[in-house]
Amino acid sequence: MSQAPESQFLFAYGTLRPDEPEYQLHGPKPILSRSRCRAPGRLYLLEEGYPILAIQSSSLLLEASSDWLRDWKQVLINSRPFETQKPSSDSIVGELLEVPLAADSLSAPDAWEGFEIGGKSAYRRFAIMTFREDGAPAPAWAYGCERPPASATLLMGDQWERTP
Repeated sequence: MSQAPESQFLFAYGTLRPDEPEYQLHGPKPILSRSRCRAPGRLYLLEEGYPILAIQSSSLLLEASSDWLRDWKQVLINSRPFETQKPSSDSIVGELLEVPLAADSLSAPDAWEGFEIGGKSAYRRFAIMTFREDGAPAPAWAYGCERPPASATLLMGDQWERTP
């Protein structure tokens, strides 16, 4: 019998990275572990100056629902076929944040990203397969979209850096 998971992961590529000022108010806490990783997709810059990850629907493991515990268990099941994949050439750099598997672990980031189940925010929360620096796969939640808003501009490079 397999043991139930005690933690989940969030892929942070912008303001939710722990070194960013917004993290203190809006980031998930506590962080159990933190490491660099890559995730599929491309970065766009919204008019407000924040990045958004655009990812193809074929790379999505699951879209978040109101049943957070069932969701994460399903993510672990859905990620199995992706475990032999390698990062694609269209991938970005971010951080893999391990957080407790608890009902409120992602409440602050959800609110910051304007994400609500069934809501109309530019950001959705879905699970994707990320890859640690050693190439090991790790499923994680990410905030992003399948199609960026028309006013967003493609960022060159594989990571977002705050501009003064």
